[in-house]
Amino acid sequence: MSAQIILVGSLTFESIERLNREMSEQLSKLADTTEVEVDLQQINEVDSSGVSFVCYWLRYMRQRQRVLSFRHAPTNLLSLMALYGVNEFLQAMIT
Repeated sequence: MSAQIILVGSLTFESIERLNREMSEQLSKLADTTEVEVDLQQINEVDSSGVSFVCYWLRYMRQRQRVLSFRHAPTNLLSLMALYGVNEFLQAMIT
């Protein structure tokens, strides 16, 4: 069974706490779902906190034997991932 979470706004240091709460709440509602897709199409700003956010939630889900993917990643998120050298590691899970 799969589900989708849509994130809206900024993926920055200022918004990361709110987004972590949203992800936690949404994932707890989807506890029986093995595959979750996070749609980033409505994210309009990203800083380095966005890379940490992605890495954290991918690891969180993997530890629970669940699959998480991110779709419609903003170009600046992909650029930051390349800058930090994590793009090849995460490439299959982020488009």
